[in-house]
Amino acid sequence: MLSRKEHQPLIDTISENYQILKVLGAGCYGQVVECLKLDTEETVAVKVLKQKNSSKNNMKEVRILERLQCFDPDKSHIVRCHECFQSFDRTFLVFEMLDMSLHDYMNKRGRLPLPLKGIQIMIRDLATALDTLKGIGIIHSDLKMDNVMLVNHHVKPLRVKLIDFGLAVKISEVWPRVVMQPLWNRSPEIILGLPFNEAIDIWSLGTILAEMLLGFPLFPGRHEYDVTPKEFQMETLKKTREARKYSFSSLEALKRTRLHKANSPELEDRTECVELLKEMLTMHQINRITPDKILVHPFTIRRYRSRKDCPKPSSHCEPSTLKELPPGFTEVQTDERTLEVGEAPKESSAISTQAVQGAMAMAEIEQEWKLESISNEDWEIEIIELVMASDNTKAPSSSIEESLSSPVISQPRKGVRGFFSKMKRKSCFCVPCGAGEGLH
Repeated sequence: MLSRKEHQPLIDTISENYQILKVLGAGCYGQVVECLKLDTEETVAVKVLKQKNSSKNNMKEVRILERLQCFDPDKSHIVRCHECFQSFDRTFLVFEMLDMSLHDYMNKRGRLPLPLKGIQIMIRDLATALDTLKGIGIIHSDLKMDNVMLVNHHVKPLRVKLIDFGLAVKISEVWPRVVMQPLWNRSPEIILGLPFNEAIDIWSLGTILAEMLLGFPLFPGRHEYDVTPKEFQMETLKKTREARKYSFSSLEALKRTRLHKANSPELEDRTECVELLKEMLTMHQINRITPDKILVHPFTIRRYRSRKDCPKPSSHCEPSTLKELPPGFTEVQTDERTLEVGEAPKESSAISTQAVQGAMAMAEIEQEWKLESISNEDWEIEIIELVMASDNTKAPSSSIEESLSSPVISQPRKGVRGFFSKMKRKSCFCVPCGAGEGLH
């Protein structure tokens, strides 16, 4: 939430062609304001950079945005930049107006996990964006839920675009021991101060996938030792401020959920999703999956079907477009993709009274997505039921404050290095107890 000071625009006037309407957000490097572009009567988002025009970082972002203008924003799933200009000793970047961030959307859902169909679409869009960046030798380096924007969740539900290239760097210009990436999405090679490449964005994408799947960040914390709490406790005999009550011995545990039946289609879908997640969160960057491989992974190309008892096709349908759906299912067209959504699950006694709020949020989301019902997978994650039953249901705060004001050089930490050496042999992934305890 913006403070009272942040609600005030940095400047009173942008130019004669732009009328400032309101402040949309603020960060370390600038402020984003909603404006009316008078010559076209179009609503746009204008990023006002805080630093002076001569700033090297300002010009770097402008040059990267100019290169990205060569690509179709709708096909590359990268935000459209209309123009960049300087005025009143400021640099202004004018972008298309998008909807809301994925972080805000998850909070609006009450931190409920997204259905696998939605995760599939978003991961495919983001992999397309990263594939575009890799093709021109650019690392985003600031990939997090705040920088993933829904295009329009009323008209184009689940479609997303990648934004904010203020910390983007050329692959040819990177150097070891530079600290970048938001802490919750930081890759092992950055933590260890090792040489890195565009694979750090894939690790960040994996953490986003995990958060969409679980509803909570996989590696929360205030500093790197919070991300690796066991190593911190071994070295200092002290506990970290962020306690993790629910933990998995490995990502394999995410495949097994209490309500899944053996050989069910939902279990198959979830298995493919977790297999993709494992390839994204591979410790060695050389073995980490690449964007183009994500786009042909079984999970991202999987066609969702749930049951064999499909009804007979309608007689008025053309043979080439027939698609059998099980009873109670509806087909929703989202751009060029189609979702099949099943009936809502019956109320489970395992869900506490606090889950009623989540059900209300889900009903609102159904209306927004224009879906008649929602599939069981939203309610089939056992860990989410446990979290809902806990006393603390406060949603995790945005990790936007973790962005660094400037690159920081540091030496690899011995303790953290030891932790990741052990991770090569046995992975340990944790989910925080409650919904963000100790994260603020």
